[in-house]
Amino acid sequence: MMSLACPRRILLGLAAAGSLIIVGCGSTNPTAGSGAPGGGTAIPSAAATAASGAPTTCPSASLVSTASGSTFTGPQVTEPNPSQDTPDLVCEYSSGGATELQVALAPSGTALQTLTANVSNPTTPVSGLGDAAASTTSPVAVYVYRSSAPGITVIDQGTLLTLSEVEAIANAVIAG
Repeated sequence: MMSLACPRRILLGLAAAGSLIIVGCGSTNPTAGSGAPGGGTAIPSAAATAASGAPTTCPSASLVSTASGSTFTGPQVTEPNPSQDTPDLVCEYSSGGATELQVALAPSGTALQTLTANVSNPTTPVSGLGDAAASTTSPVAVYVYRSSAPGITVIDQGTLLTLSEVEAIANAVIAG
């Protein structure tokens, strides 16, 4: 599995060296022993407390796989880091042994402008996702603002998915 120096919200570098921009983050926890409701992976309660307001459960690999039509394992969970501008919960999924997909969950009300702040490529508005959404094609990514639920960033780090498949993952995460 490729190791990056703590990916954050926009991972632009993964397509070109580690997208979402490699900002710094907390420690990484393996997925073994996950026990979150709905088959997701929960982070330890200390991290959930440290980043109050931040999401604490990653979408399950089966939800991501079903939505995309590809098979993913994981997630590998990166704990929120409250010292960052937005304490995202970063969930990385693998396919063929390499990290191929990242789903980052930001606290409720995180502005779309914040979610896309480090995106170097132009974004395109996307309708029908959350309260507002945008996408990029290099890397293929979708950024979703929701005023009363966690913000979502889905980034195809391995160029396996189409924009429609990445949007389907975002929709599945929204649906829970």
